[in-house]
Amino acid sequence: MSLSYLERYRLAYYLRSTALTLPVLALWWTDHAGVSVSMYLTGMALSGIVSMVLDVPLSLWSDRSSPRYPYTLGLAVFAAGFLATALVHGPLGFGLYLFSISAASALMSGSDNTMLMDLVGPDELKGALFELNRNFYAFTAVLFVVGVGAYKLFPPLVFVLQFASIAAAALLVWTIRPDHETADRMADSGHSPGHGWSVVRAALTGRVIVVILSICLGLGALDGANQLQNRTIQLRLSEVTFFGVDHLWVIAAVMVVTNLVSSLGLGRRVHNRTEDWGAMRTMGALFGVAAVSLVLLAVPSVLLILLGAILFAVTKGVYRPFFASLIARTVPNPQWRARWFSICGVGANIVSSGLNAGIGLVIVNAAQAQLAWSLVCVLVGVPVILAISFSSPILMAERNGAMSHKRS
Repeated sequence: MSLSYLERYRLAYYLRSTALTLPVLALWWTDHAGVSVSMYLTGMALSGIVSMVLDVPLSLWSDRSSPRYPYTLGLAVFAAGFLATALVHGPLGFGLYLFSISAASALMSGSDNTMLMDLVGPDELKGALFELNRNFYAFTAVLFVVGVGAYKLFPPLVFVLQFASIAAAALLVWTIRPDHETADRMADSGHSPGHGWSVVRAALTGRVIVVILSICLGLGALDGANQLQNRTIQLRLSEVTFFGVDHLWVIAAVMVVTNLVSSLGLGRRVHNRTEDWGAMRTMGALFGVAAVSLVLLAVPSVLLILLGAILFAVTKGVYRPFFASLIARTVPNPQWRARWFSICGVGANIVSSGLNAGIGLVIVNAAQAQLAWSLVCVLVGVPVILAISFSSPILMAERNGAMSHKRS
């Protein structure tokens, strides 16, 4: 039985997961490649800046053709980065890996969400993303254990497996062709192609710009904290002991428990609760819980690190669909779907990459970086919440994914 386009998208999304290498990647670079923690964090942050340079031009390609082209190529480049990691060791391998994730991120940014929006429609995007992420956490939990096992058997093996998984995702995405469905959906919902920049310029009033900037600032801060958490939790757990258990198995166990707890019940309850809260209250909860979880991650205790990781995983499961929904509501022209996600993504990347690069230059260990990001969540969260409070009528009124389009 053949898979539907949406089922193929979901399976590709799961296969592109880096759960195989996530428990060991930071340790690989800092232990095997001779890369310092500061250099590692700074290099990863700078890769996001390089990605921003390519992001918007590549999103134009997606809007003018089909999101499957840049999405497929992005996955192929992403896969190649892990193959290079397995074959090329040392700082050169780290440089090749950084280049691959920069190019892949730029290619996939905008095109992946646009493809999903084409498949389910803008009004269903938030719910579809939440379910996708919830199932993603459950699906990938076992991969943490597989990755650690492969790494202990033969370290490069885990990167070869990661290459094969992402390459399979690229092949799946290549077979997804929802373009005719998108055209039918836009026609049924009364969307017209618009008149390019003139439509966009008319939609971008001063108040709307405040909305967009607050979205980029809030998303960038939470993305930056998430990036730091993904890159440093392994380092933190390798610094503490837990009844003499090998630290790699402790890392895998913490990640498995985190994913299962956040996906099998807790995440759903939190999501359902925030559905009734409104934008301002949801934003306050997201930044508050993120700040607390980062403080817990900085404490030298496996149990408190586990609690911090669970709290942040629940936050991640809510903030990603929440902000994607806000971005989808503010698309100023249906022809700008991919590039609008990319423009907002670039704005968020400027915030996350700039802060991560700056913190990486002055902070010498993972615990200090997590405490610094906890403070960032508070300092950024307050003005973003105020901006969302000021502009919430705009967000609440835009339910159809385009800011100034009305049926004629």
